[in-house]
Amino acid sequence: MTAITNKIRFYDNDFSDNATISVGSSVSGFSYTNAALSRRSQVWKPGGTFIVTSSTLNIYINDGSDKTVALTAGTYTYSTLATHIQTQLNASSSGWSVSYSSSSTFKFTISRSSSGELRFSETSNAAWDMLGYTSGVDTNGTSWLADEQRNHTAERYVLDFGLPMSPTFFAAIGLIDEAFTVSNAATVKLKFNNVPDLWDSPALSITMTRTDYGVIEHLDSNTIEYRYACFEIVDRLNPLGPEGLKLGRIWIGDHVEISTSNIDIGFSKTNEDLSKPSESDSGVKYYRVRPKRRTIKSGEIKLLTASERREFEESFEVIGVDTSFFVSLDPMLEVSETIDEMTFYGNFTDPPELEHVIRDFYNIRFEIEEAA
Repeated sequence: MTAITNKIRFYDNDFSDNATISVGSSVSGFSYTNAALSRRSQVWKPGGTFIVTSSTLNIYINDGSDKTVALTAGTYTYSTLATHIQTQLNASSSGWSVSYSSSSTFKFTISRSSSGELRFSETSNAAWDMLGYTSGVDTNGTSWLADEQRNHTAERYVLDFGLPMSPTFFAAIGLIDEAFTVSNAATVKLKFNNVPDLWDSPALSITMTRTDYGVIEHLDSNTIEYRYACFEIVDRLNPLGPEGLKLGRIWIGDHVEISTSNIDIGFSKTNEDLSKPSESDSGVKYYRVRPKRRTIKSGEIKLLTASERREFEESFEVIGVDTSFFVSLDPMLEVSETIDEMTFYGNFTDPPELEHVIRDFYNIRFEIEEAA
């Protein structure tokens, strides 16, 4: 276990590059593989993953007599779950249909061609809350709209590193110049285990904070050496619905840190607006709207030792100017209020400039712009 220091960090080694990744669902055309690509403009959109377990598989009805209808444990989308529930109901009874509103209410509706009863008071291993039925009162009728929307039970992005790894940083972000689509009400966790597919009781679970930029977490304070990692989002009431989440980049790995020095005072952090104005003959201004992005200019690290200079140069040989990476200027929040203010996903605008100072000491100057 290592302590977090205040030194600038370059996160240049993404463990997911060599990991096997799996998810519960993806919207067509928005594969989970997009979240592992360098460009955050290509997003993963989860498709509304419902995980039926032994504690959420019973539906209690009365069609003239009390019956317990069991679902099959497994992973579904909202669409396949509605179909499965309908199939199971009609295998035990008749006249049942189940639908899900994927464009407005994001709620399930259970219907029957003739009168029946849903026994909401029966809660043993029941599916009611998973489906949004929360009243707890048995109800007769022919149509039952859920009390609350349900986007999913959880969206999981699972990585198998192949062997135990020790990451020091995690990040999940969306599109540039767009508020992170995971809502403030969500519960976001990073889980670790050495046993596959055991995420309800992992060896280590870290609850993370969501900001408008994304989810950013330094992991040094945790003793981590696990083969499997799971990024889990529980955002059942997100107003964007089951297909509204957009994850542009999910990153987990370690970093390069200059141990004897830090970014020097005097760097500038700017928010650039790339929109281009034009003007009509009558003087009306029009704008070609482009993203806003953050930049770090006049960045300089002074008096690197020879070994640190080599490590930095080796890191740049991997990154270059064409590969995006995460950089954290203020890991301990000494000059910023939140971690995402001084941590962002970007590229070197030009190769860093190396300046020899004296003997085996060097200065390095660089500029970084936020990646789209």
